[in-house]
Amino acid sequence: MTTAADTVLGPLLAADPGAPLITHYDLGAPSRIELSVVSTANWAAKIAGLLRDEVGVAPGDVVVCDLPAHWLTAGVLLGAWWAGAEVRTEASDAATA
Repeated sequence: MTTAADTVLGPLLAADPGAPLITHYDLGAPSRIELSVVSTANWAAKIAGLLRDEVGVAPGDVVVCDLPAHWLTAGVLLGAWWAGAEVRTEASDAATA
């Protein structure tokens, strides 16, 4: 099964796994985080494993993601897609998730 995470990360990993993919600035902290393609894929794999093994998410399940704009949110979204879940962002979808 090809997932959305495979579609996004596959070509990037093949082309240049060490290339920067995500740069997050937190002006309140202040801090800056930069993740390579392979680091982002690693975070996504960890989240996918957590969702499958600990939460019981199966392919086709709906996951509601109500997170702020942050570098971790990208890992959560990619991880949910990697686990085969459908991601929704609306709070009204929580009843079906």
